[in-house]
Amino acid sequence: MFRVLFFLIALISAIVRAEEPLTSGADAVISRDFLRTAVSQPVDKISPLSVSIDKYRVLGMGHISGSISFEPLPADDRIRLQMTLTGQAIGCDRTLVRSLQVHTLDRSELRVRQELLVSPTGIEAGPPAIEASARSQLLRIETHKPPLRDLLVRGVARAKFRATPAQNDQLATAVSQIALTEEVEHDAPETLAAANRTFREKLLDPLSATGISANQLHLSSSAKGISARLDYSLPGRKQPPSLSDGIDVGLRVHQDSVNQIAQRSLAGSTVHGQELEKLLNRLYQLMNVAPARIPDGRPWSIVLAKKDPMVVRFERNQIELTIHGEEYSIGAEKYPASDIVLRFSIQQTAKGWRTLRQFPSVTAPSQAASNKDMDRRRLALIVFLAKKLADLIPIEIDVTNLRLPPPLPQTAKGQFTRALASDGWLLLEWQLAR
Repeated sequence: MFRVLFFLIALISAIVRAEEPLTSGADAVISRDFLRTAVSQPVDKISPLSVSIDKYRVLGMGHISGSISFEPLPADDRIRLQMTLTGQAIGCDRTLVRSLQVHTLDRSELRVRQELLVSPTGIEAGPPAIEASARSQLLRIETHKPPLRDLLVRGVARAKFRATPAQNDQLATAVSQIALTEEVEHDAPETLAAANRTFREKLLDPLSATGISANQLHLSSSAKGISARLDYSLPGRKQPPSLSDGIDVGLRVHQDSVNQIAQRSLAGSTVHGQELEKLLNRLYQLMNVAPARIPDGRPWSIVLAKKDPMVVRFERNQIELTIHGEEYSIGAEKYPASDIVLRFSIQQTAKGWRTLRQFPSVTAPSQAASNKDMDRRRLALIVFLAKKLADLIPIEIDVTNLRLPPPLPQTAKGQFTRALASDGWLLLEWQLAR
């Protein structure tokens, strides 16, 4: 029942609050409709049944089928979600009453509600509220008595069962409620512990590794959806462009936050070309983009600068990425420091949105000394990198038809309806197909 918690943990790591003016570095929103459409999960579970109630002992197997859905609830300092399981349960069981074994087939209509609270410190679950309305059908009766007494006792038992249908259904309903309550209470501690481990590993630890503390993450929910915010207190930042009304997924990120994260996580590190090529091709597969061409298979690498290893700018519907490399290698050869500049323009088309890549630019850093040997080696590097990056990165990407990035589910049908780069902010909006 709780397996969707792991999806929600990943989802929270990709969203940020957008109801107020921002001093933050990133924000996004997920609508109530998106939660209902994309986060609902099927349930199909078989489990043993063992319940004692009054003078009865009920043993057997239960099969639960249905779906889990989530509804956001108002909260300013955390995300509140009501998780609801609706479906049916079929119990094939035997009830032991003194020397009788009454075999029945019980069918229940189920509704299980439980509140989940997600804060920057972890995940909690409230007590479950369980409703079950069962109908009981007699299959057979066993007594293990001598033949004549067996016939007599079974006949009396059948007559009594058929004479008290309401009492039979009441017993089946009580058994369903007790069994479900015991199962939820048994599974909840282990599931919540696993969910909180994943919450730390997938969200809190990566944020901490980039210098972001838990108190910089602000989560909230309302009747409209769920949201979060990552705060960076940098002066002079312009207000972000407004998100459109009625969107289902909205994301805004400021270039300063990207550059801060890059500084903390990439400074002085080495990027190996083959690993980058594999990573890009996995990304292209998720994005439904054709794989990169790699005609030159020589090993290559970049040692990134210790200051500003990667700098991104969002301005005038253009994304500019500058990579500062202190040293490059191609095969066994070493090459001098150079800067790589990649520019992508965001353009609206008749069908939606696309990005267009300019030809990569590779230049010497402004402080680089010049001599003939260095200039010759830098020229060889420029030719290699320009061609390599042109092969690796598509000239055009149709943003309209991109799949939602993980952890958002690919089954949600819709499209990007707006893309904008302005005043240091990148904005993306996505709409469910209705």
